[in-house]
Amino acid sequence: MSFQSNIILVALELSNSVWLVGTRLPGAQKSRMHRVTAGDTANLLTHLSKLQASHQAMSKGAAPTECRRRTRRTVNVIHREREYLVQERTRIENRILALLATQGIRSRPSLRNWERDLASLETGDGRKLPPCLAAEVHRLRLRLGLVLDLIRELDAQRNEILVSAPDDAITSKVTALRTIYGVGDNFAAVLAREVFYRPFGNRKQLASYVGLAPMPHQSGEMDRDRRIGRAGNARARKTLVQLA
Repeated sequence: MSFQSNIILVALELSNSVWLVGTRLPGAQKSRMHRVTAGDTANLLTHLSKLQASHQAMSKGAAPTECRRRTRRTVNVIHREREYLVQERTRIENRILALLATQGIRSRPSLRNWERDLASLETGDGRKLPPCLAAEVHRLRLRLGLVLDLIRELDAQRNEILVSAPDDAITSKVTALRTIYGVGDNFAAVLAREVFYRPFGNRKQLASYVGLAPMPHQSGEMDRDRRIGRAGNARARKTLVQLA
């Protein structure tokens, strides 16, 4: 493509021990691989500078460097942190319910009237909640309150970003998705940042990316589709299924 005629392309694969650096000079047919010790940014920048200088000497012109890490790794990831917090909220709530169920209690105290409701709880045979168990449940309540506060903080930060950068490409997509009936703020953020940050040529490409495309099966004269492969973006697929 014309806009790449004077650009050095760089791809990075990062691990805890080694960084793999793939580079392709303008006009080259093959890419080259280079290994850098994980965390050695000085070596990485030196390697890129040498490539740039080498190309500049050959072409008598400067070549900009374009680092194409996966775009979805560089976008704002508030929705991912929020997802982990929601999972932690569910885990704590289930733990509280499980502890109370061991005593024959089927309902959880209200968060608004926690102290009063916890003190009035009685076991299935009419006894007061054992002190140690009541203390554990109360500690879980404190952790739950912290998680809920963090979720609200992330929601406020997400809304602040939408207001402060209304012309940003991703922000515009989030705003557009929120106008669809049934799509809330969080679903819109996940879809915009996990799916629609990139273009798709057709429905089959989109289905393949989110892991909802059927796997083909061919044997002799048989040619049919089997179950979905689930090899795509699991977070995006889960969000789309929940939305449906």
